[in-house]
Amino acid sequence: MVPAKMDPMERAFLANIEKGEKALAVAETDYERLQVRDTARDYAFVTSTLGWHNLTRRSLILVQRAERAIVKANPRLTPKERGQRIRDSNNGIVLASSEIISASLLSALRKAHEHISDDDFEALANEDTDEPLTRAQLIRVGREKERA
Repeated sequence: MVPAKMDPMERAFLANIEKGEKALAVAETDYERLQVRDTARDYAFVTSTLGWHNLTRRSLILVQRAERAIVKANPRLTPKERGQRIRDSNNGIVLASSEIISASLLSALRKAHEHISDDDFEALANEDTDEPLTRAQLIRVGREKERA
């Protein structure tokens, strides 16, 4: 839904954000999800600079959804799987996914997204505010949930 008072440039950004949401829905690989995330980050920066806070928030929600999709696609390894991966690495076998997402990035994404349920995330995403939805905010909400 495009508000009537948006200028053509704003409408174009909104259309691109909607394309990103559709692309994320059909993304099958981590590489595609990272592309959606990085593009949404770029849109968030530009829309923030232009003062379009509603589009900035929507872009940042898309960033967080892409990161959640990456975390769900890469669950934590069991100790047995971790040992097998280490043995494979020592034997020169490298998995394709390990080249795309670094362990440190995956750890940072898990820190933000593993401790907050889908319902809580959607509640934060659907709040009617112009305040951006950031990874730090998700970490803070997850910590509050653990303390309660």
